[in-house]
Amino acid sequence: MKSIMIASMESGSGKTLFTCGLTRALKSEGYEVYPKKTGPDYIDPMYLKAAADKSCKNLDIFLAGEDGVRNAYFGRRELSNENSISVVESAMGYFDGEAMTERASSFHVAGLLGIPVILLVKPGKNALTLAAQIKGMISFGKGRWDHIFGGTSMIAGVVINDCKKERYLKLRDAIEKHCDLPVIGHVPHIDEAFLPSRHLGLDIPDHWEDFLKKADLVSEEIQKNVDVKAVCEIAKNAGEATFGTESMPGESRENKAVIAVAYDEAFSFYYANNLDALSEEGGRIVFFSPIHDKSLPKCDALYLGGGYPELFAKKLSDNSSMLCSIRETYDARKPIIAECGGFMYLMDAIRDREGQSHPMAGIFEGECHPTDGTVRFGYAHMTAKSDSMLFKKGERIPIHEYHHWDADNCGRDLLVEKSDGRKWQEGYATDHVYAAFMHLYFKGKYDLAKRFIRAAVDKREDVRREDVF
Repeated sequence: MKSIMIASMESGSGKTLFTCGLTRALKSEGYEVYPKKTGPDYIDPMYLKAAADKSCKNLDIFLAGEDGVRNAYFGRRELSNENSISVVESAMGYFDGEAMTERASSFHVAGLLGIPVILLVKPGKNALTLAAQIKGMISFGKGRWDHIFGGTSMIAGVVINDCKKERYLKLRDAIEKHCDLPVIGHVPHIDEAFLPSRHLGLDIPDHWEDFLKKADLVSEEIQKNVDVKAVCEIAKNAGEATFGTESMPGESRENKAVIAVAYDEAFSFYYANNLDALSEEGGRIVFFSPIHDKSLPKCDALYLGGGYPELFAKKLSDNSSMLCSIRETYDARKPIIAECGGFMYLMDAIRDREGQSHPMAGIFEGECHPTDGTVRFGYAHMTAKSDSMLFKKGERIPIHEYHHWDADNCGRDLLVEKSDGRKWQEGYATDHVYAAFMHLYFKGKYDLAKRFIRAAVDKREDVRREDVF
């Protein structure tokens, strides 16, 4: 399968916009582009999905494991289409992984799957030092984890971003001379293509049409100044990755249960992998809006993902009929997963940055409030203290947290541990609810999707028996 990864030395190098522009350029060349994103990010995949007009999968080794990433990497249509190309945007810096190691880094993903890498560099005020930095990147990757990476850095070419042509030509000559790597083009500065940021990374645009205009501007410059054919040739050199121990990704199975999934301005953080996992296990997903709809659709279970409920707290609070519908679903003991923003929605209230408290569903006691920065940020493992809908006592599950709001009562049903030894108790895990700030990956070691669908089916059967008797 043709595949290419766009990586950089650090965040803020313009990877997302370049990757989206490259995606648009490849589409104009007749390719079917399948976007991917390394790491646990939610927002960048939205941009990549918009640019490719195809669902964007996350490739996260920490959350999914190596086998899980192998299986998420493939899709039936990609494998059967000669014009398909997988374009992967890396997270953070290329070597940045778990706990100051390469594990779960973009470098790890590239080596695991055999994906050649285009290094996107933003020169800033550097001159020859840029070549030294790139050479250091290449050298750092050589010989590391030989059994996976074959002793190489996987870096196959360089593109210089945000750079005038005259300066680019000088930098190109220096890099090719000292690094023995092809420099295949540059992208000049484009004022009109600026992407604003928010506290969780890039901002979500109000109108995706405006973003696509920006992506097309970048695409035009890429087609003028980057050798797109060279990119495609590099992509052809992708290694032969193999499926993990699980079976090949399957088609969605028969409808076993209806899963209501919150999706609107306030709730939009979902891994495509998670939604696919629910479908593959027999879940029929029905989207609804906690802001605009008056009540939940008819369903067997409820999934409330992350997002920005704090920015829409008044609208969520004012929709009292939806809050009532949520409470009725909880009282009926239907299975519920509520991650991060979804968990905040189930609390007594959310306080905004102006100090106004907005009543929410009131399922869990306590108020959510803003903080001065990220809270309990990053990867961790949580251990189940008792049996529940999703977990068995003693199971250790990889999770990720990234939020600026906290709660004065976060629950105590799960034991969380960071790699540096820090520990705390957090979250609610009962026989029909998982609610916490911690994000889950559904198709990992314990196949949480299967457990969630099983709980929904069991509840449906209980309701049917009650109707009969």
